[in-house]
Amino acid sequence: MKKMRSRKIISFVLVLTVFLSFAAYPLAAEEELPQGTERTVTADSLIGDGRAVEISSGRSFHLLRTNTGNVWWFNKLGSLEQVEDLQNIIAIDAGSDSSLALKLDGTVWQFSFDDENQSMSQPEQVWGLNNIVQISNFNGICMALSESGELWEWDTGESYVQTLLPQEPTL
Repeated sequence: MKKMRSRKIISFVLVLTVFLSFAAYPLAAEEELPQGTERTVTADSLIGDGRAVEISSGRSFHLLRTNTGNVWWFNKLGSLEQVEDLQNIIAIDAGSDSSLALKLDGTVWQFSFDDENQSMSQPEQVWGLNNIVQISNFNGICMALSESGELWEWDTGESYVQTLLPQEPTL
């Protein structure tokens, strides 16, 4: 657990450093600060929507979740935008191009990043999943764990969701 938490913290620091270098560059070029003065830019000041509490990175984009349950995305160009129509989010996970969001009501939402247009798609609910407590996304293979212990799997390119557990034990 400590190892995973330290990886997330390191990832957050790296992502935030990269983002802030893009976000702060135009500010530094536009106005010169008096000698001995520093400009402090935080994720919270950029999003203006509560505190940043979770981050996740895809291939060429990053997600940030706030304590207010909203999700923001930014790319290598430094643009920062809110993912529309996602509220009450308690967890996020970015894959290569697609992302998952878990709502407080236990539903799972999926959306993807268009690298060519540098835009995020409209989130869509993953139907058939209820009472979900944890999500995972790796290279387009998604998984969700329900409150009752059911483990669900789907591919972001497919239109079906299948249960993996519980299943009959094999001898």
